[in-house]
Order: sequence, then C-alpha cells, then structure tokens
Amino acid sequence: MGNNILIVTHSEDVHADKVIAVLVGKKQNIIRWNTDKYYNIALSAGQQANGKFLMGFSLDEINGVYFRRIRHPLIEADNQKFKNLIEEENTALIESILRSLENRTMINNFSAMKRVLHNKFFQLEKAQSVGLFIPETLITNDPAELIAFYEKLNGRVVCKLAKSADIVIDGQRKVMYTSKVEKKHLENARKLKTSSLIFQEAIEKHRDIRVIIVGEEIFAAEIKTPSGENDVIDYRRISKKCDYKIHHLPRSLAESIRKYMKELNLLFGAIDMILTPDGRYVFLELNVCGQWLFLEEKLNFPISNSIAELLSK
Repeated sequence: MGNNILIVTHSEDVHADKVIAVLVGKKQNIIRWNTDKYYNIALSAGQQANGKFLMGFSLDEINGVYFRRIRHPLIEADNQKFKNLIEEENTALIESILRSLENRTMINNFSAMKRVLHNKFFQLEKAQSVGLFIPETLITNDPAELIAFYEKLNGRVVCKLAKSADIVIDGQRKVMYTSKVEKKHLENARKLKTSSLIFQEAIEKHRDIRVIIVGEEIFAAEIKTPSGENDVIDYRRISKKCDYKIHHLPRSLAESIRKYMKELNLLFGAIDMILTPDGRYVFLELNVCGQWLFLEEKLNFPISNSIAELLSK
C-alpha cells in the first residue's frame, strides 16, 4: 500500500484547500482530483496486468481518500439529454474508482455514504433507532395527505427537498432552503402530484445546533439568529448575520451520535439539530459532505486537522 492521499473535490472547494494545506504540513503526498475540470486534465483510469491506474498513479499507491463532493463541468451542448448522458458517464467513472478504494481509510466509505446521501427518510429512521428525537415527517405527492398533515399540526409545517438543495439556473448555482408551508400554498397543492416532497413538523426553536463528527471527535456549535428574525426557518438564509458559540452536548446525546455514525459506517458527518426552549435536541438531517469550514473559522474548531489526522493513519 502506498502513501498518497486522494482528494476528490472541485476546483473552488475551500474545504479541500484547507485539509490539503494541513496534510502538506504533515509531509503527506496529495493527489487532488477536481471533478469539474475534466476538460483541463488528461484523465485515464484502467486495469492493467500489474494493477489499476488513475491519472498516472497506481491505485495501490493510494492509502487514504477524502471524498468532498462531485461537481460536473458546465457542458456546452444544446441537447439536455446529451448533457445528462455525459454527467452520468463521468459520475459512473468516479464512483467505480471510489468503490475500488474502499479498503483504504476513506472519508467517507463510498458505498455507506451513497446509502445515506439524499435518503432523509432512512436517516430519520436510523436516528430514531438510536434514541434521537425526530420531527413528525411526511413524504408524499398526495395533496390530500399534505392538507391533512397541515391541519393536524395546526399549520406548523415546513417543506424540504429529498435530494440536493443546489440547482443551476442560467449557469448559476442556487440553493433551495427549507421553507415554511403557508396556508396559501395549499391552494396549489394539486401541483404536488408531479413530485414528492418532504414535509415536517416545524419545531419550536431556541437555537440551531450544527454538529460536526470526525471519527470519534464531535464539534458542536449553537447558532443564534438575529433579534427580529427568529421566524427564519433555515438559518443559512441569513448565516452571515447569525451569532455562533461553542456548544457542549450532553454526554448521552454525544454517545448516541457516535453510535449513529458507527451504525452508518461513516467517519464524517454534519448533523443539523434544533434545541427547543424546553431543552430537547431534535435531529433534522445528516449531510455526509456537509460544510464545516465556517465553524472552524468562527470558533477555532480544529476540524481540518482532525480530518487530516484521520487520513494520515
């Protein structure tokens, strides 16, 4: 086994930049794979009699893998089906290589990550099984079910996407945030039939809690929205205005989170929770490729060092 660490990311990923800087400081050899630069690199991966190769490196020379995320290049083609085909082929190549590396230290194990990624119902089910509180949840494309759910919770309902919240509009990446369901929205509930959405009980909030897990280490932050904007459902809308503090989780909750991650076979995760006024912690979701650098910068959490240490073992 070699001593190279493969970083799978994109060219604008500052999280990868930070981890690479720490790894270089530890005298580690880095291979950075920017997935959005297919046109700018000579990429070959193959099976030869003496082993498998990627970008001139034998896969046997790779000791650790940090998978941050895949970003496809913007493809200049008029045919959308052709664009989709190219993206699917690129993704298939990346995924096949990552799966062949799963016997290395991998953040995260790719097969385990794929099982959890975009599968919010599974995340909630598993969270509940280890003793975490979860909001009442409905996934449906049935307008009647949504209306009944809305009435049952007296209108305290939010809506979120099942998959990624990132979309591309006119070449620009946009984020779709978790949003409150208003009564006026029910007038167009019939449109729900075209696609299922996730609806959840809107939990009364004292603070948002962001939990970063790296192996056995846990870094927790409490996020306070500005006075007068306490009704903001998704703090990311106004993240630059929020106050951030180090938060100390109850020991039993920290152990439940560690158990949750072990059962999912994941070394890294970013968990969003709500701390209610009566002191309950409510699990919302797990992001296996979640953002953490803003917490390192604001609260001096040594997250990049923890990731680098794990990869260097």
